[in-house]
Amino acid sequence: MEGWKENDVTAFEADYGENPAADYTDNVVFPSGTNDPLTISDWEWMFEAFDKAAAARGWADDTGAYGFSIPYQGFSQLGDLVSSFGGGTGSYYVKDGEVSFDGTSENFKTYLECVREWYKNGWIDSQFYTRAADMFFQIDTTNVKQGKVGMWTGLSSDLGSAIAPSCQNEEDKKDAFVMGCALPINDKYGSDKQKFVEPDTLFQSSRKGSALGITTKAEGRDLSALFTYFDWMCTLEGAATIRIGLNAEQYASVDLDPDLYEEYDIKTAYTVEEGEDGVPVYKPTFTPSETLEGAVMGHRMATGISLTGSGKLCRVEKVSDAVYKKGEAEWMRYVNTGNVMDYTSLLAPEESDAYSKISTAVSDYQAQNFPYVVMGEKTWDEYVSGLEALNPDSAVEYLQKYVDVANTTK
Repeated sequence: MEGWKENDVTAFEADYGENPAADYTDNVVFPSGTNDPLTISDWEWMFEAFDKAAAARGWADDTGAYGFSIPYQGFSQLGDLVSSFGGGTGSYYVKDGEVSFDGTSENFKTYLECVREWYKNGWIDSQFYTRAADMFFQIDTTNVKQGKVGMWTGLSSDLGSAIAPSCQNEEDKKDAFVMGCALPINDKYGSDKQKFVEPDTLFQSSRKGSALGITTKAEGRDLSALFTYFDWMCTLEGAATIRIGLNAEQYASVDLDPDLYEEYDIKTAYTVEEGEDGVPVYKPTFTPSETLEGAVMGHRMATGISLTGSGKLCRVEKVSDAVYKKGEAEWMRYVNTGNVMDYTSLLAPEESDAYSKISTAVSDYQAQNFPYVVMGEKTWDEYVSGLEALNPDSAVEYLQKYVDVANTTK
């Protein structure tokens, strides 16, 4: 990080090619000197550009036209943008094996400082607190699809020219194009402890993978077979079957009813080649956007190797257009190590009840009060005082117990 760069680009140009999803290129250079947004300053540069574009469309006074969408609570407890300010979630969080409640930390306060500035500048949805019915990954879809929102948390199906036909402006219907980007690194707000730190808590699989709990209902069952299955899911063969589907040899050995492989003339869900470095390369035969991909995979929500990108064990080369591959690379730029939600499924019933009572009260308080702090109608100190009265730290011990087990079990 060397600070702002002089931008020699004086006019925006884009080449859509014959197939935009595969051929699109542009000459955008961000203030960090990169072709993709890297820092908070890069994001704010985009917000200023979005403002100018909205004004040019006649939307300067339209509350539905803004730069970025945030959840109705004012933040996501999964982390995401919150973790760009030194790490954290604004809720329960694990750092170097230690669980804490992050909602009163300096990192979270710095996040507040940033989004409050964005709110004052009109860069985030002025009505964000009203969108309680919207999922965090599908906020304000009406204005998004109309092309009025500059950047949002959305679906991979929005990439490329997907929203162009639904845009409200006729010019946007011709050339609207959506790219994926990574969470930003904070280079502007807070102290040095909150700056230039990679985000560590994202909406993606955690470094340890999904946690798994076995309840007392398993008593008397064939646990040997069950754990053999779990072990198999942590092999490359098992992971490929669970995450992608059956290969040709596996398909020939089973009888399926219904048989989608036969119906769609699928010979194999994937092929495997050896890479130049000796690491196996898995090549699914479906694009990520195809509904059929989900239909033939064994089990999407499963414990085991995720097979979602590159690694030392193997690489996965999905059949997808360039815009999707680019987006996936950006979304996976940083590693999720701070998510503590994986461990909640491991709590014993009495632990789960106690944790749930505290965490639900805390979550409800935050959803009802944090938006007022963002809007400047309540001070940070007032917010913290009410939050501490609920004693959120008392729930830490329940999660810490299982984080300790995970870090000590071989």
